[in-house]
Amino acid sequence: MIQTPWGEVQTPMAILPYFYCPKCDVDVNIGECCHNRQDFTPPLWIKQYALWLKGKFEVEGRLLEKFEWLKDNAVVFQDGFESNNYTAWTGTEESVGTIAAATDQTREGTYSSKSSISAGSGYADCYKTFSPTLSIVYSRFYMRFSSFPEANGAVWAFIDYDSVSMQGSVRIHIKRQAAGDFRWYTEYHDDTTWYTPTTLFTQGVNTNTWYCFELYRKKGSADGEIKLYQDGNTTTPELSFTSLALATEGDVNRLTLGISYMNDPGTTNWYVDSVIVDNANYIGPIQKYAFIL
Repeated sequence: MIQTPWGEVQTPMAILPYFYCPKCDVDVNIGECCHNRQDFTPPLWIKQYALWLKGKFEVEGRLLEKFEWLKDNAVVFQDGFESNNYTAWTGTEESVGTIAAATDQTREGTYSSKSSISAGSGYADCYKTFSPTLSIVYSRFYMRFSSFPEANGAVWAFIDYDSVSMQGSVRIHIKRQAAGDFRWYTEYHDDTTWYTPTTLFTQGVNTNTWYCFELYRKKGSADGEIKLYQDGNTTTPELSFTSLALATEGDVNRLTLGISYMNDPGTTNWYVDSVIVDNANYIGPIQKYAFIL
């Protein structure tokens, strides 16, 4: 309980990493309730209370970031690794690397996912499979890394979309062009061929920096699309391909995050946090006080 101008009230889900489910009429940990993200308009006192908290607890804004109120029934998956494991995921993969929940770097909450590779090419990732598969998919996540690839031309992949076969797959990398020149890079497979566009993203790349990425992909025989948004920039996506042939087995059935591929004998720690997958709508970065409707 907490004292407010409206009397003593229960601390709402916005202050703690909890979600209030109006259908169950209980506070539940995020990810534990099958009714999460119901289309629910909070009563007026919650709106007033939230505005009061915004001023009173501004210094504790980080706590308020934990809750994102998306009036969105198209969310098909979300995880912030607060369970300290990968039970929300279909599985993990390791080769010359390790993946585990970690506390040393987090975008929000107590835990993030940490992929570590100390020597040689390999991978260390977590993946989620979707059934039914997704013809439209938006995946929003935060990531950061501790070091760059060491060899010119080397790439480290950090997100993959896969379909039933190779058709329609998308992969995003960080690539070392030359000493001191690092770029975001992509490759994708349409109905017939792997493409590795020569135009790299213009946005600069830095270590030890949290980036918000959102990868969008739409199936279509002649109007397929792939777009990558960085840090909420929807006006000029970092990556935009349209009028693609993404129809042959083109639904996405798997999302992979972490270090899904590297061809460089470098050493790095790669972190992922705050993952949301939606099959209809752009999600965008975490918003403070997003519960104020």
